[in-house]
Amino acid sequence: MRRTIPQPASVAAAVVVLASLAVRVHLALRCAALPEYSDMEFYNEVALSPGFPTALPAGYPLFLRAVYALFGARNYTAVFVGQSVLSALTVYLVYRVARKVGTAATGITAAAVAAVYPNFILYNLTTLTETWSLLVLAALLAVLVAAIGEARRSILAALLLVIGFLFKPVMLFLLPGTWLAVRRKAFFAAAAAVVFVPLVSYEMIAGESFLRGSRGLYKAYHDPAPGGSAPMDSMRAELDGGELPSASYLRQGWVYIRDQRAHALESIHRKSTILVSRGWDAFVLQPIAGGAKRTRLLMDYAYLPVMVLGFIGMARRYGPRNRMIALPAIGYVLLVLIFSIFKYRYRLLLELVLIIYAALLLFPPKRERAAHPQS
Repeated sequence: MRRTIPQPASVAAAVVVLASLAVRVHLALRCAALPEYSDMEFYNEVALSPGFPTALPAGYPLFLRAVYALFGARNYTAVFVGQSVLSALTVYLVYRVARKVGTAATGITAAAVAAVYPNFILYNLTTLTETWSLLVLAALLAVLVAAIGEARRSILAALLLVIGFLFKPVMLFLLPGTWLAVRRKAFFAAAAAVVFVPLVSYEMIAGESFLRGSRGLYKAYHDPAPGGSAPMDSMRAELDGGELPSASYLRQGWVYIRDQRAHALESIHRKSTILVSRGWDAFVLQPIAGGAKRTRLLMDYAYLPVMVLGFIGMARRYGPRNRMIALPAIGYVLLVLIFSIFKYRYRLLLELVLIIYAALLLFPPKRERAAHPQS
């Protein structure tokens, strides 16, 4: 019986993934920050409340509830360690996706960057949904590039989008790009309808995720920046009270976009600056990262090389072999900028894709190297 000898690339990838796991678990065990402020505390409260979660998307509160049931209420170390394992799995999926659309060197490079990327590490030490949303996106991309039947691809992609919605509703904006990426579009649309209709029906009756989404559209155009001049609308006070149905927020959001186009464009521009500038979610992450000057500089500027190399890689390497990872990300960004508030942590999903394209820029497939020797 012949023994299979592991290939050097596989060994290198395993080393990267295991190193990422070791770093994440080490930091999780040492982290003393308490995630009891901002949205983090809200997730904890919902997780510890009786009954099925309806005040927030159910996925993450149920995850926290399961961890707390096993290891004790507010056992944050257990949450951080669990999320560290999930994050290391994301690093592995990044390797798989990048290798599929590029080469083994592409995969190892992308995985290595993801393994040490500060945002991918520090959000594991919160009670926020970012670890799960990155994992679901990486799994979706892995399905889109996998050598499987188109029917199976469509079903798996639709299921992953549902899972993403249950953790972070804004991930629903990945759906149009995913539809463009799959080949059997009618089959994907049917599969998405089958899995989303029951969820939509439930949300309309008992859940609040759609209400949060409609408020997000309203707030995207009614939370002016300091010194801004966004006009008041006649329903502002009533809408800010938060007691109206989703339709009221959606209607007033659309009315604002229609009647105040200049201010709407200004709002989109303001959100776009977050997409193309340095910065990080200091309010949430600084208690975890600490106040050292070197740490602040790292967090401030870590995104810039990923952004520059990633966008250049997307422009130069985009093609049939990798379009299925670009389209969901592009559609997501455009829809979030238009229809939602935009925070630094909403940028994370794009950052994962940019890391893959940065690796593609540095290590393109061999055919592209032959065609472009100067690369």
